[in-house]
Amino acid sequence: MTHSLRWSDLDDLARSPRLASVQVYNSTLDTAQGSIDISAFGGSTALRELHVAENLPVRGVPAVLAGAPHATVHVARDFHDAPDGAERVHRIAVPTKKPRATR
Repeated sequence: MTHSLRWSDLDDLARSPRLASVQVYNSTLDTAQGSIDISAFGGSTALRELHVAENLPVRGVPAVLAGAPHATVHVARDFHDAPDGAERVHRIAVPTKKPRATR
């Protein structure tokens, strides 16, 4: 779980061969890119859970599903490239902030 690190990509983290569970919060991601690529976790055979950014588009889900055979990838509703009906993809509903009414 990361809190105070700042990630522009997750490749270095994905190179840790014994990671079983990864949670990366939005506040630790460099959002200037507009999305985050998780495909580097495709070689993480020990990975069981991957939860990255609740409201940032996630790319590379198919690579993780193919290369990390036991991993469940948690994604926000429509912010991902997981194929429809893919097993081991947990789609979560993320509340979006509504603009405040002006008086």
